[in-house]
Amino acid sequence: ARSDDVLGLVRDGAGTGLPLAEPLPRGATLEGYLFPETYEVAKGATARTLVDMMARQFDKAVTPKLRQQVQARGLTLHQAVTLASIVDREAAISSEQPIIASVYLNRLQRNMPLQADPTVKFAMKEFGLKRICEKNLTEPSPYNTYVNKGLPPGPICTPSVETLDEVISAPKTDYMYFVANSDFSGRHIFTTNYEDHKKYAKLFSEAQDRQDSIRKAKENKP
Repeated sequence: ARSDDVLGLVRDGAGTGLPLAEPLPRGATLEGYLFPETYEVAKGATARTLVDMMARQFDKAVTPKLRQQVQARGLTLHQAVTLASIVDREAAISSEQPIIASVYLNRLQRNMPLQADPTVKFAMKEFGLKRICEKNLTEPSPYNTYVNKGLPPGPICTPSVETLDEVISAPKTDYMYFVANSDFSGRHIFTTNYEDHKKYAKLFSEAQDRQDSIRKAKENKP
């Protein structure tokens, strides 16, 4: 199968008519629903066959119990997978996933924009971007959660089942903000108010500036 044909089916999403246990919302793509696994594929298999195999595996991995838990959380499966995809891209350390999920759930409940950096990278199609600048935050895209409230139209990656489980079992917290720790450990600092958040965000930004200066000095060294 040609990669272009596979991508075409992914973009068609709900229009492909794949037999998913829960139909995709109108306009949604198959991003997030093609389960990563090792597959035995016959030579000459069509793009439709490949996509169908991966979608069926997704349905199998997301068990009826997991679906019930999603519903009990007050989310649709599409919403849960979308949120899990953001958490998956945001959390460098898996133990932080439930807390990050709790922040996003709190912001959704209060009708606050998620302001999730991974959605900006997805909107820009700049997945290796190391530092997001102020100008990037206004990227015109329905996936940019800085300019749009609520969840993006769909997942920004295929989250693991473990991440999906962390989202639907996220603890109740009062956290509304988080920012990467300035020690570049991959951990985050979680806060309940904007003033504290600004303080830690400033520390992280200053640490990034220092890191950029060191890198530039090395590049310019004769």
